[in-house]
Amino acid sequence: MTSVANKRAIEQEGTLSSAISFSYFGTDCPLHRNMALARSQNWYRFGRWMSDSIGFARKLHKARPFDVTHHITLGTVRVASPLWRLPVPFVFGPCGGGEVIPLECFRSLRWREAIWESARYLNNLSLRASIRVRSCIRNAAATLGSTKRSCELLQKLGADRSTIRRLPSIFLSDDEMRLLPTGSHTHSQTPLTMISGGVLDGRKGVNLALDSVALAKEMGAKVSFIVTCIGPELAHLRNLASQLGLEREVHFQQSLSRSEYLQQLGSADVFFLPSLRDAGPTALVEAMMTGCVPLVVDCNGPGEHVVEGAGIKVQPGSPTAMAGRFARIIADLSANKSGLHALSNGASKHARSVFSEKAFASELSDVYRVATTARRFSSATFR
Repeated sequence: MTSVANKRAIEQEGTLSSAISFSYFGTDCPLHRNMALARSQNWYRFGRWMSDSIGFARKLHKARPFDVTHHITLGTVRVASPLWRLPVPFVFGPCGGGEVIPLECFRSLRWREAIWESARYLNNLSLRASIRVRSCIRNAAATLGSTKRSCELLQKLGADRSTIRRLPSIFLSDDEMRLLPTGSHTHSQTPLTMISGGVLDGRKGVNLALDSVALAKEMGAKVSFIVTCIGPELAHLRNLASQLGLEREVHFQQSLSRSEYLQQLGSADVFFLPSLRDAGPTALVEAMMTGCVPLVVDCNGPGEHVVEGAGIKVQPGSPTAMAGRFARIIADLSANKSGLHALSNGASKHARSVFSEKAFASELSDVYRVATTARRFSSATFR
């Protein structure tokens, strides 16, 4: 059961297993070209679709009874699912939403992003008073958080601790992994090549990355930093790079095709995206799978996904402190890349084992097994 807005993309995937069928409802209205307005528009559309989903689901269940219902929200806990009202076990997640920017890092945000993040934090606090959200979570046979912070939020909102499980919302299929470049990281060329990818907004910390590159340059580092991200911060970051005198070191490449981006990713030494709040960026996992060594802030999703031996993490702190730590790491790597080989292999091995479709499906199958056999979630439990 999904929005009609997803129908075209699903059908373009080609023939699916006969065991899988889709039921569509809702409307398909195009999003605004302005990314900030599109984000608000998408929230409204999602909330409206959720409100209508219970009526549609009841009709489906009457026509074709099913054993478990799973609201697969790869986004946030904030919009409650009404599907728990069906007379079958209900699974919620994996969802993010519990991630917060460390307080000491707030000064790295511009005022618009600081207001947005503050409002988001207050909204998380208000969720405890939301009957819809708490009813949804309390009545779930399983609640899945994509990070530790989201699991903590689920418990605060009423989830039984025994039903909570951490399950990152990112995985790549075998076909997607086969398309990724591997084995091309020689870590021999000069200068040190770094790349970033994903959506470009204030919480991604690219301004912090630019400050770090500028400091590393002062330390004598030879660096090439490729910024492929697209988003509302792009114009500001172009100006910042110019102000820092990084015209030769920083390269903004927003027009790359998918194959061109993967080619760049396959030859870069380091994936540098010091995101301050993320449940788990797909771009980071892709980079790790290729063997591009991640350099991240040790908080939220990236801090959990980059384990020891699979990348480099810097502790959260003030913008000045973090930029200094990153700069020293960049300068050291620029002078001596020998340590990158082991980290590259570790990153690829870890990501390909943890974030594969097979690993995700195995974990989810176990969730369904537990949810459908739990005694307290018999059909008599539901009103």
